[in-house]
Amino acid sequence: MSDTRNNATHAVPLAALMPLIRETLAQGKTATIRIKGISMQPFLFDGRDSVELAALGDHRIRVGDLLLFERADHSFALHRVCRVYPNDTFDIVGDNQQLCDLGIPREAVIARVPRVWRDGKEIPCDAGFWRALMTFYMRARLRFPRLARWCMRTVRRFLRVCRDPSAILRKLRKTGEEHEQ
Repeated sequence: MSDTRNNATHAVPLAALMPLIRETLAQGKTATIRIKGISMQPFLFDGRDSVELAALGDHRIRVGDLLLFERADHSFALHRVCRVYPNDTFDIVGDNQQLCDLGIPREAVIARVPRVWRDGKEIPCDAGFWRALMTFYMRARLRFPRLARWCMRTVRRFLRVCRDPSAILRKLRKTGEEHEQ
């Protein structure tokens, strides 16, 4: 959702990009957009992370999948599947939200997210650890909402403290040097 030519960044609303994204996906290609908003924190961060969008095709949607979908009010959201129903509808929710979008039909799904890009590194969403973590989180969230909220707060605190691990190491080294003197 941003243009980085000439080191300049320009935010473009997702609705304005949607015709281009749909056309790209129809051609069998993928599109990459930068995350905007806080609904997916702490797993995805506004302005830092990007997601690759791929056509849904005949991909089997599972709990934990990230989907770009169009709501009934014609707004768009990139959220995670928390429940799958036999009639090919889904309940979808942001990781940082309590209210689900209920009964989203497969026809409303525009794309799935096979990869996340964080600081230039690829995170495959179908990789074993990532898939297991997201599936566990979404299932636990439904059964044990208090525990899930506590886990989210703990992850947020951890990420706040460990945002820059090298800075923590530098501080520890500096403290150690001061003690030696």
